[in-house]
Amino acid sequence: MSERVTLCCCANVTGNDHLQLSKAKSKRPRAMMISVQELLVVYDYQPKAWMTRDFSRWYDEIFVPHVKKYQHKTKNQERCYS
Repeated sequence: MSERVTLCCCANVTGNDHLQLSKAKSKRPRAMMISVQELLVVYDYQPKAWMTRDFSRWYDEIFVPHVKKYQHKTKNQERCYS
């Protein structure tokens, strides 16, 4: 049985801020020794591990608010795409 995993890594130019998205086939992968809530990435699952409209949802609901929060914290509010 093959396992498919998709990983999306995003970072700013300096690397000071980063956010990852991991997508796999199962809701709770048996190979992981820890729960998905303890991971250092945003974990989501989809039966074929495809990046469908879930990516758009992640971008709108997680990535954009994260960037806005980081820019507010660093007082760098030049651009924030939504």
